[in-house]
Amino acid sequence: MENILTYMTFIPLAGMFAVLALPSRRHDLIRMTALAFTIPPLLMAIWLYANFDRSTDGMQFMVRHPWISSYNIQYLMGVDGLSVTMILLTALLCPICILASWEIEKGVKATSRCSCCSTPA
Repeated sequence: MENILTYMTFIPLAGMFAVLALPSRRHDLIRMTALAFTIPPLLMAIWLYANFDRSTDGMQFMVRHPWISSYNIQYLMGVDGLSVTMILLTALLCPICILASWEIEKGVKATSRCSCCSTPA
């Protein structure tokens, strides 16, 4: 999996846009969509942790693409021995946090309302 770090970064971002497009009154659909977009990065993080070569030091699973060539700016991602555990921890916490907040009814889509008249602020 050559671009696993890119997928792990941008799948939750796509989930953000999917939740943004959902109607704010559909709490069940918002919760399920948010959870659905955190499961693939969790599975990828488990795969990444299991396939990380601990016998070598340095970066692994490197992704490098030129972005703005005139300024020598690149899209560059990689994993070392410390960050692979942080990636796994973050990917594990995302679905846990969504499941822990499952029963919250106020601000599910994080829309703020005016307290005096219940209209969007």
